[in-house]
Amino acid sequence: MNVDWREFTVPAEAPLLEALRVIDRGGLQFALVMNDTKLVGIVTDGDVRRALMRGVTTSSAIKEAMNQRPILGTLEEGPAGWRRKMRDHGIRHLPLTDASGRMQRLISERAGADARENWVVLMAGGLGTRLRPITENIPKPMIEVGGRPILETIVGILAHSGFTRVFLSVNYRAEAIERHFGDGRSFGVQIEYLRESKRLGTAGALSMLPGTPKAPMLLMNGDVLTGMDLGEFVDRHVQNGVSATIGVYEFSTQIPYGVVDVEEDRVLAIREKPEVRHWVSAGIYALSPQLLPLVPGGEYFDMPTLLGRAVQGGHAVRAHPIQEYWIDVGRLDDLERARQEFEAGVPK
Repeated sequence: MNVDWREFTVPAEAPLLEALRVIDRGGLQFALVMNDTKLVGIVTDGDVRRALMRGVTTSSAIKEAMNQRPILGTLEEGPAGWRRKMRDHGIRHLPLTDASGRMQRLISERAGADARENWVVLMAGGLGTRLRPITENIPKPMIEVGGRPILETIVGILAHSGFTRVFLSVNYRAEAIERHFGDGRSFGVQIEYLRESKRLGTAGALSMLPGTPKAPMLLMNGDVLTGMDLGEFVDRHVQNGVSATIGVYEFSTQIPYGVVDVEEDRVLAIREKPEVRHWVSAGIYALSPQLLPLVPGGEYFDMPTLLGRAVQGGHAVRAHPIQEYWIDVGRLDDLERARQEFEAGVPK
């Protein structure tokens, strides 16, 4: 489960009744008590009951009831350390803070899953021309949505889902991405870089991998945000025994005119401003290792071409409908919509 910790925060000076409201509407059974950006404690419904028995009232400050020494994790511990700490203390959720106590993430029980052997390739080298002038100074995946770069949100979801080895395909303003993520350790993964000296398209960078993976890979555009369970997506790919799986999203558009259905010169029907629906590629793929030889080295090569060759070669390619939240942050209006939705608490 991907958890946005900001939905479960309360100020330390707020009345205890506010903590009860947060606990009641959430699924965590506790609220994170904050002093600005710093985590100063956690309050559960049990803490509230014990405080009320001591004579604390619901109008008293939350700090009168909170646990000031909760079990916490650090970014440096990584997924293995988080899982061990959650297991040792018998807890389902683990807040992560930095050295100064600032809240960073909330690890859910999903992080307790075993580390996956599946490699991940994130395409982060595009020019982002449709997002200019913003992308004149930063690469598109580093644009902030929900208070953090898009790519950081994706990497966080991968870490929570048990993926540990991530390759970032970079080209345009690559130094900004490498400076932010480094080797990935502080984000709970191992990050390696596929540095494109020229643009290789959405599949060309696969020819730069250091070897052939033993398990299917997850390939994803670096500007896509989704609430889909990426681990389950790869698992479904394996269960279906196919060579490739494409995440697809139902896209609808309304034709702004009356559509006339004609056969020769005879009008069969007139449909006023009909809505047309299509399944579109969501920029998320699972690929089995046997497809890698289809990728030429050092050439521009995109995913539609790769998948087309796979189908022509007799490989099974499956579509996986995405029912969860999904958005491709490729245009300025998409960016604005994503920011509004994440501000409103859309699951990430």
